[in-house]
Amino acid sequence: MRLGRPLATIRTVGALQDSEAERIGRARRYTVAGAVRDLAGIGARLPGVWRVWGRGEVDPKLREQVMLAVAQANACRYCTFAHTQWALAVGVDECELPGLPGADSERLDPDARAAIAWALAWLEAERGPVDAGLEAELRSRHDARWRRDLETVVRVMTLANLSANTFEALASRLRGAPVAGSRLGDEVVVGGCVAASLAPVLLLLSALRGQAPHRLAREFRSTAAAAG
Repeated sequence: MRLGRPLATIRTVGALQDSEAERIGRARRYTVAGAVRDLAGIGARLPGVWRVWGRGEVDPKLREQVMLAVAQANACRYCTFAHTQWALAVGVDECELPGLPGADSERLDPDARAAIAWALAWLEAERGPVDAGLEAELRSRHDARWRRDLETVVRVMTLANLSANTFEALASRLRGAPVAGSRLGDEVVVGGCVAASLAPVLLLLSALRGQAPHRLAREFRSTAAAAG
């Protein structure tokens, strides 16, 4: 698969080089079958999901940096916004937010750099083998279980990204601008699931950031408007 350019948005956003319509068009989306397949794959990794999000065996700061980088690679503005907020909430400094305006790659922890490089290479290889040097770098830092948990992080984020992109295609259709190659049935089923999750996610982010839900929602709308 060819990944789109990282999405250049956050809080007070920089302008995208391509139009919002072009971004939506190039963003990867789900069919219902694809979403079910990936969800089942994550279901088989539930012990790893618990280790990552329940027990914190992957450092939350590193986890959010990886998830943010993956969200940008998958051109998902919803997840880019949400995981920027989440990263800030768990203590990531603004200059350590990968790929976003004001970030400084030299400030990234070496573990974060290695994990992000591996994650993006894994996506680019369509979930296949990555460059031997990147693999060796990760192996030198972490054991097999940690590396599998990192893959779980990337899989979960990709599921969220492609689902949110499918919801966005539905919203675009409702505005009278259907996305080429996107099917209404997929948008309704997958996008409907995303729509049902928006309020709980907003409340969780509000609690993490100590910010009123309506203020956070307004911040996202201003971000989206600036990006368009």
